[in-house]
Amino acid sequence: MSVAVGRVRCDIKGIGTIRMIFENNGELETVDLLNVLYSPRLRRNLISDSLIDQAGSTFSCKKGQINVYSKDGHKLFTAKKLNGLFCVNPRIEVNRNSNGKNVKGNSRFESVNEIKPKIQNFSTFNVNNLRTWHNRMCHINERYIIQTSKNKCVKGLPELKHSDFKCELCKLAKSRCKPFKPIGKIRSSKPLELLHIELCGPFPDVAIGGHRYFLSIIDDYSRKVTTYPIKEKNGIFKHFSSYQKRPEIFLNSKIINGRTDNGLEFCHAEFQSYLDDLGIKVERTNVYSPQQNVVAERYNYTAVDAIKVMLISSGLSKGFWTEALLCHTYVWNRVCHGNQSLTPFELYSGHKPSVKHLKAFGSTAYSGVSKQLRKSLI
Repeated sequence: MSVAVGRVRCDIKGIGTIRMIFENNGELETVDLLNVLYSPRLRRNLISDSLIDQAGSTFSCKKGQINVYSKDGHKLFTAKKLNGLFCVNPRIEVNRNSNGKNVKGNSRFESVNEIKPKIQNFSTFNVNNLRTWHNRMCHINERYIIQTSKNKCVKGLPELKHSDFKCELCKLAKSRCKPFKPIGKIRSSKPLELLHIELCGPFPDVAIGGHRYFLSIIDDYSRKVTTYPIKEKNGIFKHFSSYQKRPEIFLNSKIINGRTDNGLEFCHAEFQSYLDDLGIKVERTNVYSPQQNVVAERYNYTAVDAIKVMLISSGLSKGFWTEALLCHTYVWNRVCHGNQSLTPFELYSGHKPSVKHLKAFGSTAYSGVSKQLRKSLI
């Protein structure tokens, strides 16, 4: 074999195959080099990029590094420039040649037409490797494995150190939707500019009045809540039309926007036609994204928790959940929550509410009988 510098000739002692293993973002990528010539006189392992080009691979060079791609455009490895050479540090598997000798070497990518590696021993299985124990221990969080190793809590686990490896299988199987960042401010500047509308239910226990759902309508500006217990989903249109008339007359203003999910109870033709006639724009959340209607979703969650506590503390049966809901909504509009300095009732109506008349839910009460209906000894 002749080398580029000085036309020096080197004897070939064997031919074999080298498998280079690269780690790209936690995923292993293998590159097989066939018909590799073994010459002990060479101090560096060289790979001609012209042969890689003949194999159908492509290159891109930018900002001191070369990216090598397969025929289908899949990235194989990256070589970075070091002291005038483009270098890589793969792990190497060596196959014996026909003469029984080993072809040694790792690879580093060298200048224009060559790849240079430094020689190192490589084993495909490393018992002290964190990745190995991560696979053995059912893909448990690597921090727990390292902590167990550090504290010597079990036998047979070697001392492991932190590593930057990323398990692609864990990413795929344990992936979660990213949290939605809150806006952090009120979108509207006055009541009725935006309404958050949401249906909650069905509840497993039917209320005394036959209700199984409740509809919550929340004003974005004041956060004032109005709730309607309903028996069936088709009752939403009736209750919303009733709600729409009262605040518009009370505030002398019009409802501008409404936000709902894509439930059929909100999207049917009659309801949509009614909103169009009133000029109310409807904002629909994306499918499987309840976070986009977080104001109403959060209140429903809070209300259901409050209903449970109120029924338990009062000793009443679960059939009274609608009464507990309406009581909680009444009080909710008369307390400051979040960053508010005024109650929702005052922000909505402009009047300061009173709570002097409030009693604990489930308190004993007596109803008076008018004189006209009283009998002897009653």
